[in-house]
Amino acid sequence: MKRLVRDAAKYLIERPVNMARPRNAARAQYEQSLKEWMSAKTVDADLQRAVISMDPSREVLKHYIAVRTRSSYQGSGDLKKLRNTLGIPSARVPDGDLSALDDFFKARNSIVHSMDYTNEDESRSTGRIHRSRDDAATFSNQVFGMACELIHAASEVVVASR
Repeated sequence: MKRLVRDAAKYLIERPVNMARPRNAARAQYEQSLKEWMSAKTVDADLQRAVISMDPSREVLKHYIAVRTRSSYQGSGDLKKLRNTLGIPSARVPDGDLSALDDFFKARNSIVHSMDYTNEDESRSTGRIHRSRDDAATFSNQVFGMACELIHAASEVVVASR
């Protein structure tokens, strides 16, 4: 997902607005974020450096994309930000579809970075949450399916911007 944002967001934000498609949702999200950041009580030092650089347009865009890809995606809210960053319409990838992954993210986050698959025949005295192989497979299939959906939706936005 980070690679998708790094590649597609830069392309989409830099696309000129044309009369056939006057709205560039990725560009609008970019501009809104910059307005919020610039009007904050304190402005991030990296953003300040980007603004006063020799090539502010390029450096501010690099900063924006770095911020959007800095941390891992740890919930449906993060995926909503990803969707919005790429200008994917919420009608194409609805909030409800992203929220359906919340159980996956709870499991993922509770064990940091790996699925907690255990053999159900083993002792349950470890205090860990035990999941069956089927549960782990279901979670994995859900998240991979949504990853595919976001990639396809991003490609539709890129193609539509041409």
